[in-house]
Amino acid sequence: MDEHERELWRQADRILDTLLDLDDPQREARLLAMTSDEAVRKRVRRLLHAHAAPPGLLDAPLPGFAADKPSELGGQRLGRWRLIEEIGRGGMAVVYRAVAEDGAEGQLAAVKVLTLGSLAQAGRERFLQEQQALLRLRHPYIAALHDAGVAADGTPWLAMALVEGEPIDRWCRARHLDAAARVERVLEVCEALDYSHRNLVVHRDIKPSNVLVGDDGHVRVLDFGIARLLGENDSAHTRTQLRALTPEYAAPEQFAGAPPSTAMDVYGIGALLYRLLAGAPPQHGAQGTITAPSRRLRAQAGAQAPAELRQRIKRLRGDLDTIVMKALAGRPEDRYTGVAALADDLRRWLAHRPIRARAPSLRYRLRKFAARNRWQVAAAATVLLALVAGIGGVLWQAERARDAAEESRAQLNYTSRVLEALAPSTEEARELDRSRLIAEAAERARAELAGKPRLLASVELDLGGIAERVGDNAQALALYDHAYGLRRAAFGEDSIETAMALARTGALRGRLDPPQPGEAERRLRRAEAQLRQRASASPAWIDAAQELAIVLGEQDRYAEAQALLREAAQACTGAQPPDSCERAWMAQGSLWARMQSDIDAAIAAYGKAHAARVARLGAEHADTLFVTTLLGELYHRNGQRQRGLALLEQVYAAQRRIYAKPTEQLLTTLQKLAIAVAGEGRNERALALRQEHLAQARQLFGDRHPAVALSYADLGSLLFSETRFAEAEQAQRRAYVIYADYAGAGGAGALIVQSNLAEALREQGRADEARPLAQQTVAGMEKLFGPDSVHVAGRLVTLARIESDLGAAAQAQAHAERAIAIFRATPSPGNTALEGARAARARVLLAAGRAGEAEAELREVLRAIDASPGRTERAHWETFAALTEAACAARAADCPQLRDAVRAALAQSMPAIAHKRLRDALAAQ
Repeated sequence: MDEHERELWRQADRILDTLLDLDDPQREARLLAMTSDEAVRKRVRRLLHAHAAPPGLLDAPLPGFAADKPSELGGQRLGRWRLIEEIGRGGMAVVYRAVAEDGAEGQLAAVKVLTLGSLAQAGRERFLQEQQALLRLRHPYIAALHDAGVAADGTPWLAMALVEGEPIDRWCRARHLDAAARVERVLEVCEALDYSHRNLVVHRDIKPSNVLVGDDGHVRVLDFGIARLLGENDSAHTRTQLRALTPEYAAPEQFAGAPPSTAMDVYGIGALLYRLLAGAPPQHGAQGTITAPSRRLRAQAGAQAPAELRQRIKRLRGDLDTIVMKALAGRPEDRYTGVAALADDLRRWLAHRPIRARAPSLRYRLRKFAARNRWQVAAAATVLLALVAGIGGVLWQAERARDAAEESRAQLNYTSRVLEALAPSTEEARELDRSRLIAEAAERARAELAGKPRLLASVELDLGGIAERVGDNAQALALYDHAYGLRRAAFGEDSIETAMALARTGALRGRLDPPQPGEAERRLRRAEAQLRQRASASPAWIDAAQELAIVLGEQDRYAEAQALLREAAQACTGAQPPDSCERAWMAQGSLWARMQSDIDAAIAAYGKAHAARVARLGAEHADTLFVTTLLGELYHRNGQRQRGLALLEQVYAAQRRIYAKPTEQLLTTLQKLAIAVAGEGRNERALALRQEHLAQARQLFGDRHPAVALSYADLGSLLFSETRFAEAEQAQRRAYVIYADYAGAGGAGALIVQSNLAEALREQGRADEARPLAQQTVAGMEKLFGPDSVHVAGRLVTLARIESDLGAAAQAQAHAERAIAIFRATPSPGNTALEGARAARARVLLAAGRAGEAEAELREVLRAIDASPGRTERAHWETFAALTEAACAARAADCPQLRDAVRAALAQSMPAIAHKRLRDALAAQ
């Protein structure tokens, strides 16, 4: 068969796979539409005729294993495996769930019965020899082959590890993974294939259905049982005819019956990666060429592709396209030399390093260095952006335009020198220390721009911004203060330029270790007033206003903060608002979320900021991801639990790839994710996340920052949930000291922690110590938020529990009922705080001997909790425990059944505090 004939059959084979899914009347019309080549059509018709022909000897199934009677297969046995039920089928096999009856009895497996009919004796021996070699493959990303055999009539079967997972393409799509996350999954496939190649085994059928992703997020490659051995003699009289071939994912040489080679698997991985990136398998065009993934995606999206899709296409264009197309080269010798070489280039792409598939031009290497060291080159990039924008605001007013040309030339000179310093010149300079780089850039600026104080001030403000983003607040403050001094001397105390620098020095003082809230407010008030007078509604004023609102909000002065943010939001009009508006919307959302007054309004504010950032930066940019974190947390809090948790998990994974050191954005995601994970009852992981958050917060801010206090408070709450009450007490005390030092003992942070501390003391039998703390908390919250705030209601519930323990039933009931009234007046969808208050009242009634009333209340509460989208395992079982105790105290008819349910529940996994409540319910008399 010559090459032309082979190509005709290859095209026919590809078309056949599409036609087999259609009814007979539809096939001819589809065939005419798919190709105009009559020679190809003729071969397709021959293949269709063969497919419809009666089965021959080699197609005969095992007796009792008829393919059209899958329901009759239960109970049949192959080797040591008893078949249970069909779980899948394809063109070559039917797969059954099976259980071992000998050896490791009870072991489950997926048994694949190959529908190839009887094998000749030589083929039978060949098949068994191949499986013995495959049985030795043991790798964490390979679904192990347990056993293999050939039935008496020659039908082969394979018993493989039963993998509970999802095809890799569906798994990635369901989680909206970005390109980097998809590449990481493919790297696991590469590890598995590289291992098999080193053991002289080629898979030859890599496709999405043969790569499953398990619950642990790792891949399992299936179907090594029908792979082939390298170096085998594939002559016609010895081969077993188990040649695997899926047209969309098979290498061109497989259609021609070429002997197995590692190049086939390189092509298969390339086709799999193409599918994950472009959403469809690679397709050969009229000239036999394959369109690059980014171009395929762009063609599918059309001219009106959304911003998120445009960003995704941009991410594929360039190196990733190059890697995929090299893996899919038509000739084996033009592909990567092996799977390891392909994996190496994929890792280089992830690390923003030059790939080996591309010629190493100087421009290309510099671009990769910039991507890899984005923090180091950010200083130069910021300076360059400032140059394009008009030297960062120095030329704000028209009368200063005469200096623009001279200062632009000077800044261009300076930018070129900074870029020169950043270029990779030695191995030691490849990974530069960011703080040292900024310090050196600042030193060079002061030397070279000494005669241009206005320009030097702009450069220092830019460099200060970079220092702040990388967490070097001390260096950022020094740069801001120096720039402020230069601008005050150059422009005067009351100028726009000086006010902009003053605002920077004030905002950062609110984030120092220890923070300086008083000085921060003083500077920001001055800056905001000057900008309001001279540049009202400008981006500079919006920034100063929202920074001042943040400082006021941290001091719980919510009315003032809200008024400022409302003004700033009103200034944000137009189709493309400045990025200062994004920050104002985020501050607005944060304030509403902090007050818990209107979660929907907070989501709407964050949504505006998120949409603006996606349009400006793309969905995968670090600044966009930060807003996604805030949205995820609010969705989880507002009853959309799974949506919120999925967003937080995605952001956390992306940020860990972006940040090499702790940042405020990563800390925020860690904190929100830990809360969401704990809400799902996964306390072990939540504890690890909170300990990581505390370590990173202390590394970034020191030991006296509100972020560290929040970390201690969250850790204490989780320790409480784990019934480690003494440790919880200590964590809350540490948090209290920091909050009280920062904003006073009457601040919201200190008061909330004080309430948590009271709960920990109560659980240790120290209700007499806890009561005055709880009373002080209620009074403090009333002063901050007013008597009808949900913040007050939550603290009233704590006070009611403590008073009930002390026997003060009347006071406890009054406080619980007041909390219930507040929660009912301010409903929050998905929040079970109202049910928690009602459960607290029921416990007060039970302690007072009114078991019947308590039982009726708790039955209603349990129904409400179970119907709520905010239901948690802890809330359910704590309420169930209280109901059991109340029902048995009231001698309810279902008391025995409730106690049996409690005993059964104690065998389940749930937060330790819920276990404790259940045990207490059983012990109650």
